[in-house]
Parts: sequence; C-alpha cells; structure tokens
Amino acid sequence: MTTTNPSLHDFMVATPQSLAKQQHDLLLAHTLSVLDRARDAIKCGKYDDVDTFYSGSGDGYGSDNDCLQFSYTEGENKDILMTLNKLKELHDIAYPKKTTAGTKKS
Repeated sequence: MTTTNPSLHDFMVATPQSLAKQQHDLLLAHTLSVLDRARDAIKCGKYDDVDTFYSGSGDGYGSDNDCLQFSYTEGENKDILMTLNKLKELHDIAYPKKTTAGTKKS
C-alpha cells in the first residue's frame, strides 16, 4: 500500500509513542522554521517581518511584552515557553525513560 496520506491501517497500528514522536518531530521542524525566519528577517534588517504578538501582563505585575509567534493554529498565540513545554511533553511520551528491575521511574 503506497500512499502519502496515512491510511486507517497506519493509524490503527500506531502507538502513543509513535504518534507523539511524529507530533514532536513536526513541532520541532515548525519551531526551527520560526526561528530561522526570524533570524533571516533580522539579518536582512527586515525587522517588521518578524512575526510577533502582544502579551499584556494583565495582572498588574510583571510587564507587557511582544513575543515571537510560534502558533500553528490560526487565531491562537503561542510563545517560546509554551512551545518548549509542548516539545518536552511530546518528547517524554515518545522517548520514555527506561527503568531497570528494582528501580523506580522518576
């Protein structure tokens, strides 16, 4: 069965780890692409081409910021911390820490 789209069979034999690995790898590629585009724009002096969003402190503490936009969903804002947390979460699912007999997984 040769196709570029995943088949029902592909989904049914997938494991949570294999799905998390695919998600991780796609999000990692997206994250690196965002960073590359920002770097290229800055390098060329096209500062207005850097995709950012405004993030107000909202609680009277901290400060207002403009953040680099890592969102992959229209109308949703994701900053670098949110993206890194999702990458870590997916990595931990895709690559669970191995435990040996008699030891606890931390």
